[in-house]
Amino acid sequence: LDKNEAVLTVFLQVFNNHLGYFGNEPYIAQMERELEEDGMLQAFETAFEEIAKKPWKARRHKFNLERAKIIKALAKVQNCEIDQATATLDGYKKFSLSPDEFAQMVKRYLDSKEKNFRLNFFADEVGKFCEDNTERMFNLQTIAESFATICDSRAWIFVTSQQEVDAVVGTLNSNKKYDFSKIQGRFKNRLNLTSSNVDEVIHKRLLEKTEKGTKQLAPLYKQQKNNFLTLFNFSEGGRNFTTFKDEKYFVDIYPFLPFQLELYKASVEELSIHNAFQGLHQSVGERSMLSTFQNVVKSMADEAIGTIPSFDKIFDGLQPTMNGHIQSSILAAQKNIDDSFKIQLLKALFMVKYVKEFEPTLRHITSLMIDDYDVDLPALEKKVAVALENLEYQSYIQSNGNTYEYLTNKEQDVIR
Repeated sequence: LDKNEAVLTVFLQVFNNHLGYFGNEPYIAQMERELEEDGMLQAFETAFEEIAKKPWKARRHKFNLERAKIIKALAKVQNCEIDQATATLDGYKKFSLSPDEFAQMVKRYLDSKEKNFRLNFFADEVGKFCEDNTERMFNLQTIAESFATICDSRAWIFVTSQQEVDAVVGTLNSNKKYDFSKIQGRFKNRLNLTSSNVDEVIHKRLLEKTEKGTKQLAPLYKQQKNNFLTLFNFSEGGRNFTTFKDEKYFVDIYPFLPFQLELYKASVEELSIHNAFQGLHQSVGERSMLSTFQNVVKSMADEAIGTIPSFDKIFDGLQPTMNGHIQSSILAAQKNIDDSFKIQLLKALFMVKYVKEFEPTLRHITSLMIDDYDVDLPALEKKVAVALENLEYQSYIQSNGNTYEYLTNKEQDVIR
């Protein structure tokens, strides 16, 4: 939807373009529509081409320059004087439309088709489009109501929103929430994308393997399937994340791990609540997952089969969308700490800081840092323990019993 246009105008343009009329200028499209209904459009196009020496569809976008020729063509097909044809064209310039009239227009088109013909309108990002604009909400609602009553359920409107409608409503004040609840009633059939739906999209759009790739990964699964629970063990409190269901799922999401998809979504939702992202309506979870994981895969293009991304790589993929203040502690650490592993550890801890279902124990954090199925787990755990101790000493993190937590700038000041 175009934020500079009225809702009905945009719907009309889409409808006109579907029919092949000049949808960008409603009054020219209306002239074409009425000529066609009267069986004169073909004759008009022929007359215009004889006068202009160029096809109508090639020149109609220059309707102001071609005004005199349009008038002559109208006069010829309507068998009237030039003055009358001029008045006809000027009358079209006063063209206006109400939702009911638009619905009637759509109905006439539907009636000209076979009995089971349906016409569907799709409006993307309707939550962002409406935001706190009551007039836009009511306009969209009125169009939907007109379609329902006039078009006999043969014309439908499908809308999408980055977030659930309830989440969009959460950004409005109480009066506008009431307004928005009215429009929700006109869109009763809701299909909320869950993480599992998005996993499928990631498989097909981002991680789909060739036949050769599948053959290379199958032996890796057979070799490592008994090690998954040992390597990625989250049994020390919090949520016990899922593991691979079978070989197909392993191949589908390689190089990622099931817990990374689940933990990512929880992490981004919580970070969004804490204003971590740029813009009021930063895409949360499902949609941003595609671009984030694509960035991670690109960064691993030259890695050998068997390499997996440690959880800090997810941070790197998400970083371009984050506000500077939320990651300032990591940016400072990158200048002051020479050890890249400690920076990686800090990024991973940042990602899980607000995730209540993740218990950041030494063992769990070690699982986040695994980057190869053939890792020496005891050695990695020891390396993580030393790095955590050093980061705590420098006040980048703090320990609470057997768990560790990333500290924001304000929290670091308190510790100091």
